[in-house]
Amino acid sequence: MSSKAFAMWAMIDVLRIYSGSLWFRDMAQPETDNDNSETLGRLSELPSNLVFHILGFLSTKCAVATCVLSKRWRYKWLNVPVLDFTELPSTNSDGIFHKDYIVCFRNFMNRVLLLHEAPCLERLRFEAYDCLVPNSVFEWFHVIARRSVKELYLHNKGPLIIGLPAEQILAKEMLVVLKLGRLYFDNLSCVVHLPCLRILSLEEVMFGDGESEETDDPLATILNNCPILEELNIDRCTGFDKVSVKSSSLKILSLVSRENRKKKVIIKTPNLESLYLSIGIKQSLVDDFPSLVDARLEVWCSTVRWVNLLQKFRFIKTLVLYGIILDGRNNVGKLPTFENLAVLEVAFSPWPIILQILENSPHLTKLSIQKLMYDWPNTSPKNKALSLEEIECHCFDEVEEGISMIQFFLSNTKALKELKIHLRPWLDCKSENEVIKSLLGIPRASHQCKITIVSGDEDMASDENDSESEESGSDDMIN
Repeated sequence: MSSKAFAMWAMIDVLRIYSGSLWFRDMAQPETDNDNSETLGRLSELPSNLVFHILGFLSTKCAVATCVLSKRWRYKWLNVPVLDFTELPSTNSDGIFHKDYIVCFRNFMNRVLLLHEAPCLERLRFEAYDCLVPNSVFEWFHVIARRSVKELYLHNKGPLIIGLPAEQILAKEMLVVLKLGRLYFDNLSCVVHLPCLRILSLEEVMFGDGESEETDDPLATILNNCPILEELNIDRCTGFDKVSVKSSSLKILSLVSRENRKKKVIIKTPNLESLYLSIGIKQSLVDDFPSLVDARLEVWCSTVRWVNLLQKFRFIKTLVLYGIILDGRNNVGKLPTFENLAVLEVAFSPWPIILQILENSPHLTKLSIQKLMYDWPNTSPKNKALSLEEIECHCFDEVEEGISMIQFFLSNTKALKELKIHLRPWLDCKSENEVIKSLLGIPRASHQCKITIVSGDEDMASDENDSESEESGSDDMIN
């Protein structure tokens, strides 16, 4: 296919997706020069603003390719309010970046950044890979950072972390979305100004120590200058000993740390609706979350601190506990009552914690266990009328602990309507039959409980497979 045909059909594909009209769906692939001219004429009849908007859904490489369509299209790409440099340079048949391809990509980047004329960009994306020369990448980042833009995505996927002056990125009045990866900022004092920012994502961003006390807490410095921020993602960032998040506008928060040391965590977000917290906690100062709907916790802390932390989640509706590690005993004492909790998902977490949450959640209806926990007790819960209606167990095998887990729930849950068990994929037919036979012998507190056995090699992505699984495994166990 010629470059002209490629550009035209890339444009038509986007037009089809964008419009969904019969006018575009009726466009069959042209076979003659007359058909090509007619189709191109239709595209040329569109208003320029609409063409610019639609070209924004293409990568910059494809948008530039439309310059070969006709004289009218030669300079269209110069005013497209989107720059997207996320396509890799071409590779040879072995998937290796050839030197000539890299040189061509570098020349392409230089010319586009030099010639592009749109005064304000709606969106700018750039990903730097290790096949590119670091000096060129550094220069491109600096040129891109100077553009006026509403949505900015800069990700350095090479081996070296690139340092940028903070004022080029963190002092943009029009910026609404900012997502950065593997960059370095030094001193943040008196440079952060993001009055329109609503979404901020920092992935493996390094912060320098700075010279003033204000930059000892770079995250607080940034948030203090983002008055309407609604979504914040901090993923494996370094350069600070404490994580301080204080914002009355924030609705979605994700804090992830993979360091082998605990941090001081401060969270004061009264309007937060969704939280993902994966971090070791040395000290914590966390306010209540009256608006919180769902949370995922992957926490390493002391038992006392864990109890204090859970007190703040007593209004939550959906809770995921994954890999909870407590220093000291697992008997955590008295936990709050979770009046609104309806869905609980657990994995690699101590059983005493799970049992207490079950006992303290009067309206909990669904429990999902992603991985087995190997400390199931032989005792019954204090509240014998657990409110669970649906239980789903993943990665189940024939080990004794797994049977003990199922026995516990079948014996102590009178309202249970469905128990779905996903067997491990390496179990053979004989082992599966032994598991089913063991399950059949367990007495049930609920007479309406339906058990579904899902083999490890079955595809659970469709309803059809689910129904086949139920026919083969559950019908024999209903009675």
